[in-house]
Amino acid sequence: MAAPGALPIWKSWAGRWILIPSRLYTCDYRGYIALQKEQDLPFADFGGQTVCRYTFRLTNYPGARADAQANLLLCGNTVIAGDVMLLGEDGGQFPLAYPRQK
Repeated sequence: MAAPGALPIWKSWAGRWILIPSRLYTCDYRGYIALQKEQDLPFADFGGQTVCRYTFRLTNYPGARADAQANLLLCGNTVIAGDVMLLGEDGGQFPLAYPRQK
């Protein structure tokens, strides 16, 4: 298992073009905007733009979870957003930072 702060290891990826709604604050994006602000990523500045979402399956997430994936949104060469999704019953959406071990 990787040390805290280690970069994630991914096995596969998929890219997909998506259009970010131009009126983010009137949509159900408030939580996602807050998550990106917490990571100093400029997601809220890119409303109305087409970006590429890359999804990676993480292979070294704590607890050896097989349902962990990372998502990165890029506009050109700029990372504008990112999150880790745990898809299981106890899952959720989390910052990209590698979780600290207890």
